[in-house]
Amino acid sequence: SALLGTGVTAQGGRLHRASLPERVKGWVMSNDEITEENRADVIAFSGGKDSLATLLVAIEREIDFSVVFADTGNEHPLTYEYVDQIEHLLGIRIHRVKADFADAMKRKKRYIEKHWHKEFSTTRWGVTKTRRALTPEEIQTTLELMKPSGNPFLDLLIQKGMMPTPRQKFCSIELKQIPVWDQIYAPLIELGLRPICWQGVRAQESAARSHYEPVEENPDGLIFYRPLLLWTHDDVFAIAKRHGVPPNPLYQQGMSRVGCMPCINCSSRELSEIARRFPEQIDRIAEWEKLTAKATRHPLSRDSKIVSFFPFRESEDQGRAFSIHDAVAAANTKKAVAEWRNHEWYNDDADPDACSAVYPIVCE
Repeated sequence: SALLGTGVTAQGGRLHRASLPERVKGWVMSNDEITEENRADVIAFSGGKDSLATLLVAIEREIDFSVVFADTGNEHPLTYEYVDQIEHLLGIRIHRVKADFADAMKRKKRYIEKHWHKEFSTTRWGVTKTRRALTPEEIQTTLELMKPSGNPFLDLLIQKGMMPTPRQKFCSIELKQIPVWDQIYAPLIELGLRPICWQGVRAQESAARSHYEPVEENPDGLIFYRPLLLWTHDDVFAIAKRHGVPPNPLYQQGMSRVGCMPCINCSSRELSEIARRFPEQIDRIAEWEKLTAKATRHPLSRDSKIVSFFPFRESEDQGRAFSIHDAVAAANTKKAVAEWRNHEWYNDDADPDACSAVYPIVCE
């Protein structure tokens, strides 16, 4: 695992079998072929409670490992500070990786120049949709945007011309899985090592995850190890407390998850809390909605100058876009708030700096 610090770089492969070198394709090694010499344990660290617990388990087992943090460009500043803090507290190095969309943007520019001046129709499930031809001015605006900004999440939105959704969750693949594969796992496999990816996944999190296996192997030769699969929330916070490591401070500020701020899967309660405590995060997404609208062919989004971060079909039927500020307003309706009042963390008059954790143990 120490080889991750030697400056080895990936060859630009993608996260599918066709991208791997010929000698690596179809390489499947049984567990009894893993030795101390060829194994490379890698901890996926997000700055959240579960990945911290996973990291601490590895430390307790006294094994050699490397740690990787995928910077999506949509984390809260406190999370970036926390990653630095964990490095200092535990005396480890955390490898930070970022997605790069420069080449994808160049390809998209060529496509736009060739096709966007023409009307475009698609038929799906018997329904035909037509995209109008864009004016030279609109095309030029899009082309000027189609270059790296330094923020991977924004670059992905511009390159795609759309927001990720729960059904089209390309953000996790493009911003986490692919760059970690390109910059960490592929180089290790090229060196003849066998990566073992430690994941902080717990069965308690969802019905789907309750069916996960503690050890799983994918066709590309990666082994996924989930040491926390049967752990509870309390177990996770308990190991951090035992090691004297504080959890991410966002857990004390009403957040049930740590990662993208906000995540496309966040609840209305959490969105309301983000808007109350961190309005700048909402304003940033609102600006991204406007920029993405300049990079899309969708007529509603282009004409209304917004690509919705939280799509709301009723608003589309009414011929208007649903901005993140609309989403916050919906989350703050009397009906929504009434559903939260029974929770002990909820307080209308709470100090924004006060502890209002979803997990009570965090405020102890």
